[in-house]
Amino acid sequence: MRDGKGIDIPGPAFLRKLLLNKLEGTEIAELLKQYHLISD
Repeated sequence: MRDGKGIDIPGPAFLRKLLLNKLEGTEIAELLKQYHLISD
């Protein structure tokens, strides 16, 4: 994550979406968005 590249979450799309929904609204999600590791 220190290289500034986005995070590629492996697995089916529904699992990626489930994980991102779980992170939504947390401080971790805000930090990942701030450093452009996940998209809005």
